[in-house]
Amino acid sequence: MKYKFNFVMLLFFLGICTYLFYIKSFFDHYLNMQNCLSQSDFIIKMDDQGRNLTRIFYNNNINEIKGITRVDVNEQGRSDRAGYDHGPWH
Repeated sequence: MKYKFNFVMLLFFLGICTYLFYIKSFFDHYLNMQNCLSQSDFIIKMDDQGRNLTRIFYNNNINEIKGITRVDVNEQGRSDRAGYDHGPWH
């Protein structure tokens, strides 16, 4: 009986660890994508090509993210949001 409990607990903790690794890889993926996008001159200037690139990124990841928010370097509240019914292209 004791071995059965230990085995079940081991499986439980392995399941939790696997789930945590999945979550970490999920956030690592989107952090890498954000870093890549943030270095694009189109995104920095948010010209037509930047809006198009943002729209494409949002549409390709619509099941995983709810929206995209862009705040200027001084964090003074300027925000261009993509998703739902608002954004720079609506």
